[in-house]
Amino acid sequence: MTDIQELLPLVALNLASPEERAAVQAALESSAALRAEYAQLRVALTGLGATTAEVPPAGLKAKILAAARADNLAAPAFVRPAPQMKRSAPKPQFSRGLPWLMGGAATFLTAIAVVFFAIMQSSPSINATAVVSTPQGDLVYANSGEMSRTAPVVLVRANGQKIPVVFAANKACKFEAAVSSDGLTYLLDSANNKVFILEESTGKLVDEWDVPANATAMDVVAGTVVVRSSKVALIFRRNQSGEKSMVEARISTQSKGTSVDAAVIDGQRLFITDQDMGLVRVLEVGTGRELMQFKAAKAPVSLAVRDGLWVLDAVGALYHLDLQTGAVLDSMKLEGAPSLLRLTDERIFVADKQGFVTVLDWQKKVIVARKRLQNLPMALSSMPDGHVAVALEKRGIVVLDNKLDVVKTVY
Repeated sequence: MTDIQELLPLVALNLASPEERAAVQAALESSAALRAEYAQLRVALTGLGATTAEVPPAGLKAKILAAARADNLAAPAFVRPAPQMKRSAPKPQFSRGLPWLMGGAATFLTAIAVVFFAIMQSSPSINATAVVSTPQGDLVYANSGEMSRTAPVVLVRANGQKIPVVFAANKACKFEAAVSSDGLTYLLDSANNKVFILEESTGKLVDEWDVPANATAMDVVAGTVVVRSSKVALIFRRNQSGEKSMVEARISTQSKGTSVDAAVIDGQRLFITDQDMGLVRVLEVGTGRELMQFKAAKAPVSLAVRDGLWVLDAVGALYHLDLQTGAVLDSMKLEGAPSLLRLTDERIFVADKQGFVTVLDWQKKVIVARKRLQNLPMALSSMPDGHVAVALEKRGIVVLDNKLDVVKTVY
């Protein structure tokens, strides 16, 4: 840990001297990574209590006090040397111990802040594997694993207010996807073979549907919901009264273990990826009948519909296809092994399996920015203001602008 990083907790807690604050400010202006770390630290240290109070993890108090006592006993090894000053006359004997006392107090406070921050990071309150933005700019995220037992889904208002959505599940949830449409959020839980539907204005759970085992992809447009599992795509229609009908579409493929990773809907057609065969299959929504196949990417892994069909290739490319014929209109080479694709009005966001997020300006055919995040991106969601929300593996949610600078962090 650098000297500047050691000063971050003091600045966040308003305990730093003017000189220390100036040094930190200069470092923050020259380092985007340090700014992101400081923003997360401020949320951890000063954002507590801004929302609904939560019971801290068992043993947290004991861990902090034990670590602080141990660090205080070893304080002389960490004390920054007092500045050397010329003295015109001898000082009283007791003043010689003052720098040590002041340095020990600062080290003690720093230890508490750093240890607390470390515990917060190692025991996050969010393990989101699915996140979606509503048209109003609110976020809905879903926790997977054992954490989903107590708070599986949380609605986060634009002002930071959190509304938990609690519902019963037979076992710990594993959320694969989240989609917002017509005032409802749909959440796919592959562990319990369910789609949970909640009302975005209240956070109330309004319905839940049984879906096939190992369902991995979902897309929603208005009242049409597509849930896909292996070689089967279930196409639900939901009317205004909440009643649903369902069509089962069998995906014809020569592959024994087809890997279908994404689905998007455009009007009366459904586009789904078949990564093993290197195809995008086009199905009729009303009947589930396969209409045609698009062959462009070697391993299509993610799709988007906007002025054509966008196909992300897992081997490192992005294709823009004609929506009617599948003809390649344009393409762009990408770095890494991309896995997630989201579009806004002005930018294209791509995440890969190495933890990088890339933002593209398609009109100019240039990469605007490419940054590696602290943990693996589990889900992306474009927001109405042009930002993108990223669910990081066991590290909460970070909101990035169209230059990949951190706008805010949700823990």
